[in-house]
Amino acid sequence: MNEELKREVANQINYLGDSELALGYSRAQIKTVASVVEEIQKHRAQFEQGKTCGFAGATFASVDNWKAISAASEKAARNILLERSSELAEVDELERKANEARRVADEKNRALQAAWNEFRVLPEKADKIKRQLEQIASGLESLDPTQLAEDFRRHYRAILDGGQADPFAQVQLAAVIVTAPLRKEVLEEKRTALEVELAELKKRSKELGKRLGRKQDL
Repeated sequence: MNEELKREVANQINYLGDSELALGYSRAQIKTVASVVEEIQKHRAQFEQGKTCGFAGATFASVDNWKAISAASEKAARNILLERSSELAEVDELERKANEARRVADEKNRALQAAWNEFRVLPEKADKIKRQLEQIASGLESLDPTQLAEDFRRHYRAILDGGQADPFAQVQLAAVIVTAPLRKEVLEEKRTALEVELAELKKRSKELGKRLGRKQDL
């Protein structure tokens, strides 16, 4: 291949690579500039999809896109020219392994990020459950039958004595006294469920902490 032909072909192909030129020259039946350019363009076409646009018979693309097209085309041309090379097969296998390693690393990274995101919000979830447990404890304390009975007697006695007692408060107390056993049952069930949930959060925090190399008390 003479230098004049090389220069002419390079003038017509953006960012022409040596392997592209060699491939185009080997495929051209007539070793003319036009024939070699045509073969290179045929080879490049597969890498231009979505990266170029055409107008009035000309093909346009940004500098970055032309460089990307050229790099992909050059690599493919080299692989075609070296298809019988044992080293090329070795390179392909190494690239396959590298791509697989990247895929595994990306999956691991996503899983690690998900674990960290979960780990960070566990204290907030635990605090919410603790507040609910405190409210339940307060609710159970307010259902003490001895105190309820004493409160009812005081209100009822005040009404009998003609004092400034609130009849509505007495009715409310009576309703609470009647429903206290059921209320306590529901509150106890809720407390048990929350305690189980809190224990699960603590277990999960410990698991994630071990995985992430972190410790936190819930």
